[in-house]
Amino acid sequence: MKIMLLGGAGFIGLNLAALLARKGYEVHIADRAAKPTAFGCTIPDVAGYHLIESNDTARLQEIIDDLSIGCVIGLTSSLIPSSKYNDFETELSQVVAPTFRLLEHLAKRRIRFVYISSGGTVYGLNDKSSIAEDAALSPINYYGYSKVLFEQYLAFSERSKQLRHLIIRPSNPFGPYQSPNNKQGLVAVAIDKVLKGQPIEIWGDGSVVRDYIWVEDLAQALVLLLLKNEVWGQTFNIGSGKGCSVKDLLSMIGTLTGKRVDIHYHKARDFDIPRLVLDISRLQATIEFRPRDLHDALKLYLDTLQQR
Repeated sequence: MKIMLLGGAGFIGLNLAALLARKGYEVHIADRAAKPTAFGCTIPDVAGYHLIESNDTARLQEIIDDLSIGCVIGLTSSLIPSSKYNDFETELSQVVAPTFRLLEHLAKRRIRFVYISSGGTVYGLNDKSSIAEDAALSPINYYGYSKVLFEQYLAFSERSKQLRHLIIRPSNPFGPYQSPNNKQGLVAVAIDKVLKGQPIEIWGDGSVVRDYIWVEDLAQALVLLLLKNEVWGQTFNIGSGKGCSVKDLLSMIGTLTGKRVDIHYHKARDFDIPRLVLDISRLQATIEFRPRDLHDALKLYLDTLQQR
């Protein structure tokens, strides 16, 4: 199968591209970035890299048709949980609406679409130990709301145009190709600062709990789902199924690096959800999935950094 990764130059896209290529898929990346950012890793050997703006729907359609793409995976987003309304408005015009137009074309061509949503922000505030896919979607920030909006349009496209789609809600992935300079991705940022002897900025008292997953486990789960005909039209959480507080995560990083962790605490932010751990029972009933233990994954990440 020929697969197109929209917004595939990010760290999830590059890990996914690398695995898909190893599995024998013909992989193409379409992204507005001039070239993928490696961060010391070897760029995956993909069939094609296409420099294109996300709102250039006509050009995207042309490329997809010319290459006879069979599946498109959507990873494009310019938002993070702290994004404001102006950012959301830009996302709607530059990313969401153009991709909606693209979905019309994909439905007509019977091309499948996989959407990488969010396993945290779409659910919003909750009091559950772990949260399943059928839980109410109540986002409290623009990032989460944009994901819910897109998911709803996919459901509409399936009902009205028979678009075959799959929704993936990942937890907090980390691993190769991840930039330590972004405002999102605590593990990469924290490890980079600890190794450099710099302080880590934390909002709240460190009790916020998240579900962290090694990005290659995320990619592996998605590739296995692509092989299952019965998954289309469904939504899957992909995470570790286990929670870890920010304070415990930083303590673990300190132990593994053997370095002091200097934490600067700030007032908690209203868009940070206190606890988000994904229920992955649906995924594990569908594929064989055993995510790495967080301690082991962090050690593996540190090993990859040392190999650069």
